Amino acid sequence: MPEVSVTSLPTRIHRQVDHARTALDRGNAEYAVNLCRDILREHPGCLPVRRLLRAAQTKHFKQRNPLVSRARAGALALFKMPYARAVLKRTPPRAMHAAEVVLGFDPTHIGALHVLADA
Repeated sequence: MPEVSVTSLPTRIHRQVDHARTALDRGNAEYAVNLCRDILREHPGCLPVRRLLRAAQTKHFKQRNPLVSRARAGALALFKMPYARAVLKRTPPRAMHAAEVVLGFDPTHIGALHVLADA
């Protein structure tokens, strides 16, 4: 999958990236995560948005109870990770999205990070 820069994205997407950065700066990490996830669904190769997403996920994870988040991520991973591994070779963007859902609850989940790296 080729890497895509933010400047090569449409103007509508630029505004969404700016809104995500602003939301993260203002402490609304959950909104930033949702915006970045929507952008990456359309443009999965945009590495700067992926970095912004990871920063937002980490900040959101620290704002919540880590034990509850890890437990929810573990339960969700039981269903999402086998699916992500199954579609990894055929459709990497779907595997990436499934891994991102798990990383939304726990950005340190090793299995999801491996699937994301392989995709």
